[in-house]
Amino acid sequence: MLLDKMTNLDKSSRNVLYAALLIILGLAMYAQIVSPHVNRLQAVQHYEPVIDKMIGKQVDIKSVLVNRRKVLEGLREEFNEVSYTVFDPNQVETLFGSLEQLAEQFECSIAKMDLSADKRDIIVGEETDPSYIESVETTLTVLGEYSQLSLFVDCLQHQERQIWLTALNIELTKGQERILKCDITINLYVLQKKTEAGL
Repeated sequence: MLLDKMTNLDKSSRNVLYAALLIILGLAMYAQIVSPHVNRLQAVQHYEPVIDKMIGKQVDIKSVLVNRRKVLEGLREEFNEVSYTVFDPNQVETLFGSLEQLAEQFECSIAKMDLSADKRDIIVGEETDPSYIESVETTLTVLGEYSQLSLFVDCLQHQERQIWLTALNIELTKGQERILKCDITINLYVLQKKTEAGL
Protein backbone atom coordinates (compact mmCIF):
# COMPACT_ATOMS: atom_id res chain seq x y z
CA MET A 1 0.00 0.00 0.00
CA LEU A 2 2.71 2.40 0.93
CA LEU A 3 4.56 1.31 -2.18
CA ASP A 4 1.46 1.99 -4.30
CA LYS A 5 1.14 5.46 -2.85
CA MET A 6 4.83 6.14 -3.57
CA THR A 7 4.44 5.08 -7.19
CA ASN A 8 1.46 7.39 -7.59
CA LEU A 9 3.49 10.40 -6.39
CA ASP A 10 4.61 12.92 -8.90
CA LYS A 11 8.26 13.42 -9.66
CA SER A 12 8.90 16.37 -7.35
CA SER A 13 7.23 14.62 -4.40
CA ARG A 14 9.35 11.54 -5.03
CA ASN A 15 12.47 13.69 -5.11
CA VAL A 16 11.48 15.27 -1.81
CA LEU A 17 10.88 11.80 -0.34
CA TYR A 18 14.26 10.52 -1.59
CA ALA A 19 15.97 13.63 -0.26
CA ALA A 20 14.30 13.09 3.15
CA LEU A 21 15.41 9.44 3.15
CA LEU A 22 18.97 10.48 2.23
CA ILE A 23 19.00 13.08 5.00
CA ILE A 24 17.72 10.52 7.54
CA LEU A 25 20.26 7.98 6.30
CA GLY A 26 23.04 10.62 6.46
CA LEU A 27 22.06 11.59 10.02
CA ALA A 28 22.02 7.93 11.08
CA MET A 29 25.45 7.34 9.54
CA TYR A 30 26.76 10.53 11.18
CA ALA A 31 25.43 9.37 14.58
CA GLN A 32 26.93 5.88 14.15
CA ILE A 33 30.27 6.62 12.47
CA VAL A 34 31.33 10.27 12.65
CA SER A 35 29.92 11.39 16.01
CA PRO A 36 31.86 8.86 18.17
CA HIS A 37 35.11 9.93 16.50
CA VAL A 38 34.29 13.60 17.03
CA ASN A 39 33.54 12.88 20.69
CA ARG A 40 36.84 11.02 21.04
CA LEU A 41 38.74 13.88 19.44
CA GLN A 42 37.05 16.36 21.78
CA ALA A 43 37.91 14.15 24.77
CA VAL A 44 41.54 13.95 23.61
CA GLN A 45 41.65 17.73 23.25
CA HIS A 46 40.11 18.09 26.70
CA TYR A 47 42.51 15.63 28.38
CA GLU A 48 45.61 16.60 26.42
CA PRO A 49 46.70 19.26 28.98
CA VAL A 50 46.18 16.71 31.78
CA ILE A 51 48.28 14.17 29.92
CA ASP A 52 50.97 16.79 29.27
CA LYS A 53 51.03 17.59 33.00
CA MET A 54 51.34 13.90 33.84
CA ILE A 55 54.19 13.52 31.36
CA GLY A 56 55.85 16.59 32.88
CA LYS A 57 55.49 15.13 36.37
CA GLN A 58 56.93 11.82 35.15
CA VAL A 59 59.93 13.68 33.72
CA ASP A 60 60.31 15.55 37.04
CA ILE A 61 60.13 12.29 38.99
CA LYS A 62 62.75 10.72 36.72
CA SER A 63 65.11 13.65 37.24
CA VAL A 64 64.55 13.48 41.03
CA LEU A 65 65.34 9.75 40.94
CA VAL A 66 68.50 10.37 38.90
CA ASN A 67 69.62 13.02 41.41
CA ARG A 68 68.85 10.74 44.36
CA ARG A 69 70.80 7.90 42.75
CA LYS A 70 73.78 10.24 42.39
CA VAL A 71 73.47 11.23 46.06
CA LEU A 72 73.20 7.55 47.06
CA GLU A 73 76.29 6.66 45.03
CA GLY A 74 78.16 9.56 46.67
CA LEU A 75 77.13 8.33 50.11
CA ARG A 76 78.22 4.78 49.23
CA GLU A 77 81.63 6.07 48.15
CA GLU A 78 81.94 8.08 51.37
CA PHE A 79 80.97 5.03 53.42
CA ASN A 80 83.50 2.85 51.58
CA GLU A 81 86.19 5.41 52.43
CA VAL A 82 85.41 5.17 56.16
CA SER A 83 84.25 1.54 56.30
CA TYR A 84 87.53 0.53 57.99
CA THR A 85 86.27 2.34 61.09
CA VAL A 86 83.12 0.20 61.32
CA PHE A 87 82.85 -3.43 62.45
CA ASP A 88 80.08 -5.90 61.79
CA PRO A 89 78.94 -8.04 64.77
CA ASN A 90 80.95 -11.08 63.59
CA GLN A 91 84.15 -9.04 63.40
CA VAL A 92 83.54 -7.78 66.96
CA GLU A 93 83.22 -11.38 68.23
CA THR A 94 86.37 -12.37 66.34
CA LEU A 95 88.28 -9.41 67.79
CA PHE A 96 87.24 -10.08 71.38
CA GLY A 97 87.93 -13.80 70.88
CA SER A 98 91.48 -13.07 69.68
CA LEU A 99 92.47 -10.52 72.38
CA GLU A 100 93.72 -13.22 74.76
CA GLN A 101 96.01 -14.65 72.07
CA LEU A 102 97.17 -11.15 71.10
CA ALA A 103 98.10 -10.41 74.71
CA GLU A 104 100.02 -13.70 74.96
CA GLN A 105 101.89 -12.80 71.80
CA PHE A 106 103.35 -9.79 73.65
CA GLU A 107 103.86 -11.78 76.88
CA CYS A 108 100.98 -9.99 78.62
CA SER A 109 97.88 -11.45 80.19
CA ILE A 110 94.32 -10.21 80.26
CA ALA A 111 93.21 -10.21 83.89
CA LYS A 112 89.68 -8.95 83.23
CA MET A 113 87.44 -8.58 80.19
CA ASP A 114 83.76 -8.39 81.10
CA LEU A 115 81.92 -8.41 77.76
CA SER A 116 78.54 -8.63 79.49
CA ALA A 117 79.10 -5.10 80.83
CA ASP A 118 79.54 -3.58 77.37
CA LYS A 119 78.13 -0.12 76.99
CA ARG A 120 76.19 0.21 73.74
CA ASP A 121 74.84 3.48 72.39
CA ILE A 122 73.23 4.02 69.00
CA ILE A 123 75.06 6.91 67.35
CA VAL A 124 73.69 6.80 63.78
CA GLY A 125 70.07 5.87 63.05
CA GLU A 126 67.57 4.25 65.37
CA GLU A 127 67.02 0.70 66.56
CA THR A 128 63.88 0.48 64.41
CA ASP A 129 65.88 1.28 61.23
CA PRO A 130 66.97 -1.55 58.88
CA SER A 131 70.58 -0.69 59.79
CA TYR A 132 72.19 1.56 62.36
CA ILE A 133 75.61 2.15 63.91
CA GLU A 134 76.20 1.70 67.59
CA SER A 135 79.17 2.49 69.78
CA VAL A 136 80.37 -0.46 71.89
CA GLU A 137 82.64 0.24 74.86
CA THR A 138 84.59 -2.38 76.83
CA THR A 139 87.33 -2.09 79.46
CA LEU A 140 90.21 -4.58 79.55
CA THR A 141 92.61 -5.07 82.42
CA VAL A 142 95.98 -6.24 81.05
CA LEU A 143 99.04 -7.25 83.09
CA GLY A 144 102.61 -7.03 81.82
CA GLU A 145 105.85 -5.11 81.76
CA TYR A 146 105.81 -1.57 80.37
CA SER A 147 107.52 -2.44 77.06
CA GLN A 148 105.17 -5.40 76.53
CA LEU A 149 102.08 -3.34 77.35
CA SER A 150 103.29 -0.61 74.99
CA LEU A 151 103.62 -3.12 72.13
CA PHE A 152 100.19 -4.60 72.93
CA VAL A 153 98.52 -1.16 72.90
CA ASP A 154 100.33 -0.24 69.66
CA CYS A 155 99.12 -3.47 68.05
CA LEU A 156 95.54 -2.74 69.15
CA GLN A 157 95.69 0.67 67.51
CA HIS A 158 96.95 -0.77 64.22
CA GLN A 159 94.29 -3.43 63.66
CA GLU A 160 92.67 -3.73 60.23
CA ARG A 161 89.51 -2.13 61.64
CA GLN A 162 89.68 1.05 63.68
CA ILE A 163 89.77 0.49 67.45
CA TRP A 164 89.44 3.65 69.52
CA LEU A 165 91.33 3.66 72.80
CA THR A 166 89.39 6.21 74.83
CA ALA A 167 91.11 5.71 78.19
CA LEU A 168 94.36 4.20 79.39
CA ASN A 169 95.36 3.89 83.05
CA ILE A 170 98.62 2.24 84.18
CA GLU A 171 99.33 1.37 87.82
CA LEU A 172 101.90 -0.64 89.71
CA THR A 173 100.72 -4.03 90.89
CA LYS A 174 101.07 -5.04 94.51
CA GLY A 175 103.94 -7.38 95.23
CA GLN A 176 105.40 -7.41 91.69
CA GLU A 177 107.79 -4.60 90.93
CA ARG A 178 108.08 -4.93 87.13
CA ILE A 179 104.51 -6.00 86.33
CA LEU A 180 102.06 -3.19 85.64
CA LYS A 181 98.27 -3.21 85.57
CA CYS A 182 96.84 -1.41 82.54
CA ASP A 183 93.13 -0.60 82.26
CA ILE A 184 92.27 0.07 78.60
CA THR A 185 88.89 1.36 77.51
CA ILE A 186 88.13 0.28 73.95
CA ASN A 187 85.43 1.84 71.80
CA LEU A 188 84.26 0.21 68.56
CA TYR A 189 81.68 1.30 66.00
CA VAL A 190 79.45 -1.59 64.95
CA LEU A 191 77.11 -1.63 61.95
CA GLN A 192 74.00 -3.53 62.97
CA LYS A 193 71.79 -4.79 60.13
CA LYS A 194 68.42 -6.38 60.61
CA THR A 195 67.83 -9.54 58.64
CA GLU A 196 64.54 -9.92 56.76
CA ALA A 197 63.50 -12.64 59.19
CA GLY A 198 64.04 -10.19 62.06
CA LEU A 199 61.91 -7.47 60.48
